[in-house]
Formats: sequence, structure tokens, C-alpha cells
Amino acid sequence: MIKNTQQENLTKEKIAELTVHRNTVLANQEMSEIEKLYSSHSFDAMISSLNEELEEYESLKTGNLKLLEAKSLEELPKLIIKARIAQHLSQTDLAKKIGIQAQQIQRYEANDYQNISFDRLIEITKAVGVCVEFEKTVIVGSGPKFSIPSNIIEGDIAKAEQITKERSSLVF
Repeated sequence: MIKNTQQENLTKEKIAELTVHRNTVLANQEMSEIEKLYSSHSFDAMISSLNEELEEYESLKTGNLKLLEAKSLEELPKLIIKARIAQHLSQTDLAKKIGIQAQQIQRYEANDYQNISFDRLIEITKAVGVCVEFEKTVIVGSGPKFSIPSNIIEGDIAKAEQITKERSSLVF
């Protein structure tokens, strides 16, 4: 994910560099056609991936996206960064808005907000206009207690759980 103008410029340079290398491979008389094909497809895949990141960043910068969604808390850091970009806030602007140094925002984003206090995270989400709503809340605990029937041994339970995990993509 492209997070700032510097990364945007580096991505554009990388695309140009990969395009030159791709064209060099295609012009190479010593390579077989199949080698050229495989090499060009590799370059095309890298260029396509970088172009997608660039398009997403440019779309965010123009403010085309009105609703950004995250399906889990793990996606919140990228959502915050996207919201910052869509709000036309540079890392420096965001830092000024909440009263910290720009380098701190750069560090937070470089690490996808892994080392941040909860209070600071809330402050930043408010500053970039992110509203978090929970559809459902799951409470994880020890679960209900029940007695295992005498004809079932614990090994059978473990085996049944393993079979269920192997047969179902919904159970982890």
C-alpha cells in the first residue's frame, strides 16, 4: 500500500524501471521465445501490481471513495491510512492536528500502527474521520462446562475436531 507522496514517486520510478527491463528482455536475441514469454509475464505481473497500488492511492487522493470498510480490527491500520489520504491530510498535517511530531505518524504508518497506545489510536481515528461500528461482539471465554459421556474418551473428541477442521473451510 502506498502511504505518502514519496512512496508514490518511488512506485512510479519502479514501474518505469520494470518496463525498461521488460522491453530489454523482449529485445534480447539470445533468449528463446518461451524464456521471453515467462520473463515478460513476470514483469507484467509486478507492473500490474504496482499500477493497482498507484491507482488506489491516486483514487484516495482525489477523494473518490466515500465509504471505506474494514471487516476486522486487523484491517483498521490500512483503513486509517486510506482515510487520512482521502481526507487530503499529509502525515505532517495529521501530526499537527493531534499535536505530535510528523516523524511519529511516519513510524506508526511504517509499522501499520502496531506500536500505538489505544488512546492515541482513538485520537487518530477521530482526526481522520473514521467511525468504527461493531456489528456483533463475540466474547471468548472458557465456554460451557459439561460432562463427557462415559462411552466417549478425550482422544475421540480430539480426533473428531481434527476431522472437522480438515473437512470444513469454515472451522479453524
